[in-house]
Amino acid sequence: MNEAARSQDMTVRRILFVGWTRVGDAVISTSLIAHLLDRYPAARLTMVCGPLAFEALKTVPQVERFVVLRKKPWNRHWIELIAGLIGTRWDLVVDLRDSAVSYLVFGRRVLRFRKSATPRRRVEELAAMVGLATPPWPRLWLAPEHEDTAARIMDGQGPWITLCPGAGRPEKLWPVERFAELARALTADGPLQDARVLAVGAPGEEPLSAALAAALGPGRVVDVVGRESLLTQAACVARTDLYVGNDSGFTHIAAALGVPTLGIFGPTDPRQYAPYGPRAGHAGGSAGEPKRAIEDVGVGEVEAAVRRLPA
Repeated sequence: MNEAARSQDMTVRRILFVGWTRVGDAVISTSLIAHLLDRYPAARLTMVCGPLAFEALKTVPQVERFVVLRKKPWNRHWIELIAGLIGTRWDLVVDLRDSAVSYLVFGRRVLRFRKSATPRRRVEELAAMVGLATPPWPRLWLAPEHEDTAARIMDGQGPWITLCPGAGRPEKLWPVERFAELARALTADGPLQDARVLAVGAPGEEPLSAALAAALGPGRVVDVVGRESLLTQAACVARTDLYVGNDSGFTHIAAALGVPTLGIFGPTDPRQYAPYGPRAGHAGGSAGEPKRAIEDVGVGEVEAAVRRLPA
């Protein structure tokens, strides 16, 4: 970057960022957020996101204000949001929802997300918004309290495997008994021999992690589902040697943390939603019709994909 461009970037002081609502999408969007923070070090962000996304994003640096968007009847949440933003002159507006917000507030420069006509990784679509040929890796910002709690939960005895048997929709759920069978296969010998299992997930997924713990037997599983915050769970995941999970927010979290990550896909398209990171891969998935059922993905297929992950 030349000196003139660098000087111009320093004039960007106020950025309005309208983000997505789901955890996985929020984590993917950190690829773009990290680029904005690096490019505009003098800027302060106002970040609009949903309650679930906030749990993943609340430690992002340079954010002076979060607006957590909660739905109200007659779209009053949008009306109130616009009313609260319209009086500010923004140097840059980034709208991942292509919402009315970016058409009604004042922005010296406005970037709006639109899906590609053909299937493409979401991080590549975000990179194209700012003219980047190669997307930056997504990133998570963990606070000391998350790290400290994770250190107490993870007692230092390894190796560890993280399993996440939950997902946002039933058709994304690989059977729990197959997670247990996979864990037994991976821990029978090799570098993960006798590894302990960390179970992570969203509130409401406690029955799945409990079933996993019951299938693997006493003392094998440390279950933090429903017991710890999303970012504390993420700090625990960062301490493990392997992550395997469904197409879910935690799979994108693990990939962003640089943990060897394997996402299991059924009817969703991995060309768009596969985890993106230096040590990430996937098994299964549907790139066309008919859609593949998650139950059709076998344990052997997943195990083989795990063993192909970069070390």
